[in-house]
Amino acid sequence: MTNTLHRKGSVEELKGDYVIFTSIAKDYKPGSAPKIHEFLRICNKYGPVNIGSSKLGSVLQDDVDFNDLVIKLKDGSTSAAVFTDVDTLQKVVSDLVEADLGISINISGLLEGAHECCGKSGIQRHSLEQS
Repeated sequence: MTNTLHRKGSVEELKGDYVIFTSIAKDYKPGSAPKIHEFLRICNKYGPVNIGSSKLGSVLQDDVDFNDLVIKLKDGSTSAAVFTDVDTLQKVVSDLVEADLGISINISGLLEGAHECCGKSGIQRHSLEQS
């Protein structure tokens, strides 16, 4: 899924802003913590400019320690990482496809960039949202 809700800026400005995040459906929350932890480890491997959770904060903005973040996240937690280029995002998506975590992963960014990285990773975007 690609979300571009309420994004403002020129195409050039938005080319450097890709957020990838987990979204755990209600029925899949039990037992999801290890999958969320692996999602974060995969993202962290590629040097995101920020990484964190809606409940615990982020490494950059809130000075959260990455290892503490991973340890403290529970089943159903939302987590996210921010990348500044589509090539790095594509590597993350490829690793996530290979890991086959069984949880919903969303990308917020320019549609063309998200489409490109999904295609190179061997998957198709199933939906999109714009405003």
